[in-house]
Amino acid sequence: MEHCILNYTRETLGKLFEAGDGICEYHTPEKMEMIAYEARKYNYRSICTSSNYIKTYKKLLEGTDVKVIGMVAYPYGDMSIEAKKTEIDRVIEEGCDAIDVVVNMSYLLSNEFSRFHSEVTDLVGYIRKKKESIEIKVLVEVVLLNDEQLRFAVKTVEESGADFFKTQTGWFPVGLSLRQLEIMRETAGPDFKIKACGAITESIQGLSACLDAGADIIGGNGVRTIENLEFYQDHLRRQEKEV
Repeated sequence: MEHCILNYTRETLGKLFEAGDGICEYHTPEKMEMIAYEARKYNYRSICTSSNYIKTYKKLLEGTDVKVIGMVAYPYGDMSIEAKKTEIDRVIEEGCDAIDVVVNMSYLLSNEFSRFHSEVTDLVGYIRKKKESIEIKVLVEVVLLNDEQLRFAVKTVEESGADFFKTQTGWFPVGLSLRQLEIMRETAGPDFKIKACGAITESIQGLSACLDAGADIIGGNGVRTIENLEFYQDHLRRQEKEV
């Protein structure tokens, strides 16, 4: 089997990464400058942040193609749908290039599937009316779900018209498994995209396995992974020759 990771260069691998440092940590001018520096150096796809810092990151990343993602209802997603819409309005006004919205996990965990479906459909439809072409990810904390809940969540998000299903906030000590990623890929249509996040993506081996299992993009800091790319590719090629 040829691993997907063998097809990447540092530049193309970097374009799979969406860094969460801009939402998971407190903001200082020095910290934001470092996040933007790494995003430029490693050719990231995007960085995530809150409405307060979208304009700052847009300015720091001016002249690059790195997107700035506006996070909505992060990290728990348990605010009212009206509050989420207010935050959607705000991140759009601030000039975000994409929106990641966290759903109310209580609906899924309580098997209130109709309420979950209603919220996702309503929020994605609201965003599309506000800015039709903007990229939308719906964030579901998959580590908390059983297989039935996970399959329902994936199909609901796909049918809502969102662009991506995103697997984790980063606030739980454990996260996405390869088995869950395989279930998501089997459940979703071939054109629907999955963003894999969590500890499994933080090593080059785990990242490689996620790509092979069907992830389209990756959440997290990619510095160490990108730096180790060529070494790992050489290791895989040596293994293949030995077989």
